[in-house]
Amino acid sequence: MAALDVNTYSMKEFQFALKPEAAIGTKLSTSMQLLQLTGDVTIAKEVIQDTTQRGGVGRTSKVADVHTTDKGGVRTTLTVPIIMDTTVDKMLHEAVMWSPVSTSPASYDVAYNYAPTAQGHGTAPDNTNDFFTCALISPITAASRFFVGCVVEAMTVSMEAGADGGRRAATLTIVTAYYEADAAAAPTGMSVFGASYRYLYDYTTKKSVGGDDIVTNKIEYTISNPVSFVGFQGANGDPELVQRAVNGGRIEVSLMIGVKLDSNTTEHWENHRDGDGFAVEISDNATWASSTFGIKAAFCKLNGEVTPGDTEGGAFQDLPFMCLASTIGDVIQIVP
Repeated sequence: MAALDVNTYSMKEFQFALKPEAAIGTKLSTSMQLLQLTGDVTIAKEVIQDTTQRGGVGRTSKVADVHTTDKGGVRTTLTVPIIMDTTVDKMLHEAVMWSPVSTSPASYDVAYNYAPTAQGHGTAPDNTNDFFTCALISPITAASRFFVGCVVEAMTVSMEAGADGGRRAATLTIVTAYYEADAAAAPTGMSVFGASYRYLYDYTTKKSVGGDDIVTNKIEYTISNPVSFVGFQGANGDPELVQRAVNGGRIEVSLMIGVKLDSNTTEHWENHRDGDGFAVEISDNATWASSTFGIKAAFCKLNGEVTPGDTEGGAFQDLPFMCLASTIGDVIQIVP
């Protein structure tokens, strides 16, 4: 039995790092990229535990009755709140979309006919940032946790004038169905997180909803791209295949924009009622192809109530959009 440990730790001592895998499901532990956490990383494991009472002496449940395992493709979900610095923003957008960077501009796009193929255990990913080894790094020696075959299933990115000077933050939802090995030593040779950031005010030139100029105080978008783990292989029943946008049926993109209430925006409650469509473009350049920071979604519809409220800058209202596909183009394009 171990003696009393008098050390006490803060959750701020924990770190989180990741690194793209060259072979899906293969653990990495060197030269990982640290993320700048803004809160605690939470881990939800779908541990299987059967507590059914079996046959035995007496009318009680026995220790031997309880069966516990997290093998066999059991899902783990990590929620990771971060500051989105420019060192990792491109990597994470590619990760949640499974789409490489485009040109003119250098955007990450969800095409109207988005339908990525499944990817198999042990193979090279289709894109550099499709799969990661993630590490929750403990201040306690040899107590760090490693997760392999991780996929970014969802990402919410937000910028708000009244929060941290409009600096861009994000919350990542990362999932895996690979078995988590026992705690181990922290990774070595980690890269520090970036010190360059994007702000709401970096959208300097084009701010348009439905062709109307707007004044905005917040922007938030969420990309949710369901991950399915299929089959099993190896001693721990790890998945054979990983697929996107099948469980749940589709990739979903939502966009929320806070706008000043004025003659260009006062009719949006009617637009919601009437099911009108909108093109949204927010950028640092009047010409989309020349943008170095921007969001473009050509086929949007309001999917929530539009109600104005007072802010320090006067009356503003939030416009909640769902970004949709048409027969051409993209659901959304993001230049991060």
